[in-house]
Amino acid sequence: MSTIFADEHDPVDDELAMYRAAAEAGDIKAMVRLAEHLDNIAGTIDYAEEIERWFRCAAEAGDAVAMVRLAEHLENGPEEEEYQEEIESWYRRAAAAGNAEAMFFLGYLCRRQQDFDGAERWWSRGAEGADTDCMIELGSLRYRAGELAECESWYRRAAEAGSASAMSLLGRLLAGRGDVEEAEIWLLRAVDAGHYHYAAEKLGRLHYDRADLTGAEIWWRRAANRASAQHYPGDHTAMYRLGMLLADRGDLDEAETWLEKAGGNNNKPAMVRLAELLRERGDLEGADTWSARASSESSYWHWERH
Repeated sequence: MSTIFADEHDPVDDELAMYRAAAEAGDIKAMVRLAEHLDNIAGTIDYAEEIERWFRCAAEAGDAVAMVRLAEHLENGPEEEEYQEEIESWYRRAAAAGNAEAMFFLGYLCRRQQDFDGAERWWSRGAEGADTDCMIELGSLRYRAGELAECESWYRRAAEAGSASAMSLLGRLLAGRGDVEEAEIWLLRAVDAGHYHYAAEKLGRLHYDRADLTGAEIWWRRAANRASAQHYPGDHTAMYRLGMLLADRGDLDEAETWLEKAGGNNNKPAMVRLAELLRERGDLEGADTWSARASSESSYWHWERH
């Protein structure tokens, strides 16, 4: 008896074949879609050269999105330093064509060079083009300058335009000035929109501040455990705060587990508290190890992240 198997086609391969055929025929949008598709599936197979080829073809044909994607591709490649002038050139060409995303990246390049005035000019242009990342960066500039009303205005514009990051930042800003009710609304919206870890950690803080330890634990556990599509390991601030909460109520074994995870993410207060717990139970070698790490210059911690 024989079994006949029907031919099975991988839909990904079929889609790639369709885009390749259209790209080879000169379809500029297909070139961009093909390169983006290859970039998304790159893993065991290295498509870097083909990705660059198709982005470059479309960019040279005048496609502004392809110009941005080509610049990003070169910027994220192993030879970024060699392409710095070309990267900036492609961003500038795309920006000249009105691409707001390119304006965001040009602002980022200016900031990296400590040219904050230049960064603000590009982000302002991008914000005029409704780019929410540019709005967020303008808000952050105003925050660092102590201009909180202007900061709030930019965060609110970006949040109302649908930016999950802006929702989280706006919630944190409002919470910091005591507008807890509206802060919680925006933080919950940020969670629903996918900006999970920072918003969830702050929601835990709000519950903790009103003595709702059960609510705080729930949110901190969610933030600490949360892994995103990019394999985000969980929020180390939430790990630290959860560890402290557990230690305060006497759940020392689990407290040590979370403090160790936070310490492994360079959370200095977690290292200090973990060393104290280890010393209290007689593990002097472990305590000394974590104390030494806490004293290391490579460790960092922002007590109140914005």
